[in-house]
Amino acid sequence: MLEFRGLNDKHEYHVLSVQDDPLSAIQMAIEKKDIELVIMGTKGASNYENKLFGSNTINVMENLRSSPILGIPLGARLIRIKEIVFPTSFRTHYKRRELVHLVEIAQSQDANICVLHVNDHPELSMEQEENKQLLEECLEGASFSLHHICSTYVM
Repeated sequence: MLEFRGLNDKHEYHVLSVQDDPLSAIQMAIEKKDIELVIMGTKGASNYENKLFGSNTINVMENLRSSPILGIPLGARLIRIKEIVFPTSFRTHYKRRELVHLVEIAQSQDANICVLHVNDHPELSMEQEENKQLLEECLEGASFSLHHICSTYVM
């Protein structure tokens, strides 16, 4: 393992070379190194024009529950962040410690967090309403807005 510090002494960077599937390797590294945030560069194996994230990144985002994931799309440039999209089904019981980095990034960039709920119907269950309220409390101190999009597809 290669360890180094960048320009910011508050951060440590670890480079690992592991022969395993990405999800298992990341889970092992989080447990061994007590990692707080996983940052993944992504382009996908096929690099389709209309695909923002590759299948490995999507798999990790959907199945990793021990650490927040920050996906960086291929070709992303370092500029001032104006908006952060936070997709949700409101089926997750949020914890403030899981969202602290998101809030810090939004505050440091003066960016709005666009909470995007994608579902077939706009009504939320009681559990979803409670999780939505908890998310709003966790995002306190950051600028955020709530949006709903009905998912539709054509076969």
